[in-house]
Amino acid sequence: MRSHTLADNEIKISSFRGVSLYADDIPVEHEICSLCQNNCKINKVTVRGETAAFGFLCGRDYDTNRYREGLKKVFDPITYRKKVLTQPMKKQAFPRKKPSIGITAALNLAEQVPLWKYFFNALGVETLTSEKLKGAVSEGRKLSRAEFCAPMNAFFGHVHNLADKCDFLFLPFYLEAPRRKEEGYRYYCYCSQFAPSLAAGMRSLDLKNKPLMPVIDHGSFQFRIELFSVLKPVLKVGYWEMYSAYETALSWFEEAKSNLQNIYHREKPGSEEINVVLLGRPYTVMEPSMNKRIPEIFTSLGVKTFYQDMLPVDNEEVPIEIDLLLKRIHWNYPARILESALYAARTPGLYPVYVTSFKCGPDSFTLEYFRRIMDSHGKPYLVLELDEHDSSVGYETRIEAAAGTFRNHNNRANIHKFQTLNYDGTQSNINSRVAPYIRFSRAASPPR
Repeated sequence: MRSHTLADNEIKISSFRGVSLYADDIPVEHEICSLCQNNCKINKVTVRGETAAFGFLCGRDYDTNRYREGLKKVFDPITYRKKVLTQPMKKQAFPRKKPSIGITAALNLAEQVPLWKYFFNALGVETLTSEKLKGAVSEGRKLSRAEFCAPMNAFFGHVHNLADKCDFLFLPFYLEAPRRKEEGYRYYCYCSQFAPSLAAGMRSLDLKNKPLMPVIDHGSFQFRIELFSVLKPVLKVGYWEMYSAYETALSWFEEAKSNLQNIYHREKPGSEEINVVLLGRPYTVMEPSMNKRIPEIFTSLGVKTFYQDMLPVDNEEVPIEIDLLLKRIHWNYPARILESALYAARTPGLYPVYVTSFKCGPDSFTLEYFRRIMDSHGKPYLVLELDEHDSSVGYETRIEAAAGTFRNHNNRANIHKFQTLNYDGTQSNINSRVAPYIRFSRAASPPR
């Protein structure tokens, strides 16, 4: 993240206490603010007779014993996504002869939980999900006993949470994402591709014959046959019954996903106010068990926050600035992230926050390209790497600083109408800047 200077905030009186401060005994106390439902964890320090406290999401001062009304939560992307992607279903008494099926809200399946809930409900099958699970990462790490990334450990935690609550577990393989026209193959992360196999064979989970593991390919007719062959012995359904339920669920889900862009057009304020777009994998950014309350922290600061699939990127042609880059990247989510990053870089008042996880291989490549795109447009940004701890402490301070930087940049941009040009006056082309580095992404191309 680009730093902002003292001059940006017009600080006239310094609070510097001298280099000898290190020798002072500075007590640190902890409190819980109960003025509102945020229940903020407050850290209070006393320095040479003066008390300072930080951690208030509403932005109030410690000496002001009232909630700061001007910074109530605004647009909440997670709540709105759930509204759009939730199909009203009639409550029904599920037949006893049909088993219950668990759906894990983790990895690539997390984004499609509404689709499969709709599908199984249409077949009269009771479903249980792990959408409200907390502490999935720490629980999964104990089970895996291996050096996986946080999303992988969370997946094992989600599986463990449902294993004893349902008759079967829906653990499909996601190998390849649907392609757009004239677009190359888009693969999911290699670890996530084979996570169902790892879970099924993990002794600590002891799933036995519970996993149902079809290979998902929504654009293939062969997939519908495979889905039927996997579910028929368990659900005792006919092919056309299953086919009709699947097609109806898929049609609803695709329409709902397209409606997400309407949210952005309706909710985005003018360029005089800042917006934030969260970039990253949906199972990292949009899942409460993973995201460290990052969307909630932004909204509590009065900043409207969107997720990358709300941006109207699909309606535009691939920008020539990154067309060469996108042709070389074979990962699905990194390609979507970089498209959204360029959209944010070009859009006044819209600032990107890249949320990633430690040990994420594909993101380690993508971050370098993301930074070059933003730097070429002179746009500040924030990168947040999620660790395996459950606490959100540490993210709040960085987010508050980022919001200040975004506002300072936006205020200057509104005055000076900032535009990135080359020395000869022509528009900057990112291809010339990223081309020398594309060879690094080729080194991790899919095995043949």
